[in-house]
Amino acid sequence: MSESSDEYGVGFISPRKITFGPKLGEGSFGEVFKGEWKRYQNGAPYYTDIAIKIVRDQTLIDNAWDEAHKMNELDHQNILMIYGVCNHPDDAAPWMIMEYMPCGDLWNYLYNRPQGCPSDWMWSIAQGIASGMDYLHNDANQIHGDLAARNCLLGHNDSVKIGDFGKFNDNYSNDYCYGAGGGGNLPFPMRWMPPENVAPAFTYPYKPKFSKAGDVWAYGVVLFEIWTRATTPYDDLTDDQVRATLAAGNNPYHFTNVLACNFIRGLMDHCWTRNVNDRTDFAEIVERFGN
Repeated sequence: MSESSDEYGVGFISPRKITFGPKLGEGSFGEVFKGEWKRYQNGAPYYTDIAIKIVRDQTLIDNAWDEAHKMNELDHQNILMIYGVCNHPDDAAPWMIMEYMPCGDLWNYLYNRPQGCPSDWMWSIAQGIASGMDYLHNDANQIHGDLAARNCLLGHNDSVKIGDFGKFNDNYSNDYCYGAGGGGNLPFPMRWMPPENVAPAFTYPYKPKFSKAGDVWAYGVVLFEIWTRATTPYDDLTDDQVRATLAAGNNPYHFTNVLACNFIRGLMDHCWTRNVNDRTDFAEIVERFGN
């Protein structure tokens, strides 16, 4: 357990009990390291593998505690867990101590298996992500805003958990556009966003819009990523062309052949319904998987 907690129950962890390991990712917004957390049970020490997320962008630093409070409210097998926050006297940025997932992110896993993955495995991963998002929307009443394969993390026994490490990895920097708002640069994943959340023209300052219906659209893009072996949505299009093609009513599989069963193709269609009021939701998606 953590040493103490704030008024919202977020645990404080002593930096003396944190040991840094290899860097898992680094981007313009921060870094993620693997590490160990020294803990005690009945007086005997033991060690827990952790991921240490350190935000370096001032706008995200300002939002770090709000993010920690929201994550601390979550408890679901398909949502990445936060153990607590560590304040180091020599570092202005809080260290967010997170659950470590040993098999990395879903996009990288798919990309490194060009021969493909078993269909039952892909189905199980897609179902797990839907379950986590259903909990996030309907039990926790939260919006993710950056659902993508890069932000789904894999563990042993085919487990999958939704996180948000994508912005902290330069390998995924091209997945984001950058506007200005809230006092600093804010990344937004336009290729995973629905047309109603993307402005017809990027005027600056530009602040991205996020919604639950937008998360559902993004889930359709995650299905596209899984069943195309980590293909980037709207591959080879510039950001301006993506914005134009969204306005024209196109979606990712208008540009890439998707080899998926009718159920998955139909699910993508329901996620990409242009009328927000007619678009499916995660409760219905989970029910569809159950049937």
